[in-house]
Amino acid sequence: MLDVFRAVTETGSATNAAELVGMSQPAVTKSIAELERFCGMMLFERDRYGMRFTANGQLLYGEVLHNLAGLDRIRRSIRGDSQRQAWRCSDSGVAGKPPLS
Repeated sequence: MLDVFRAVTETGSATNAAELVGMSQPAVTKSIAELERFCGMMLFERDRYGMRFTANGQLLYGEVLHNLAGLDRIRRSIRGDSQRQAWRCSDSGVAGKPPLS
């Protein structure tokens, strides 16, 4: 849901955000409506030209960027740990040494 919020904020439209995140426009609109219900406030002003975030939406956007960056760091860390673990569990028979070719 946060990636959809970010995409709408950055593109200014549900249609363009849908293309960016690989969803349909109605699914993006529904996701934003659910996020607004969850937060208990409007996050976007809507008009015929697109969507612009409200002051509350702008505050949330800053937090979303921070949290998505944190999730990316965690994902990279886990991937790195998985690669290191696979390397230690190699069939070389010696922990911490790469297999001999």
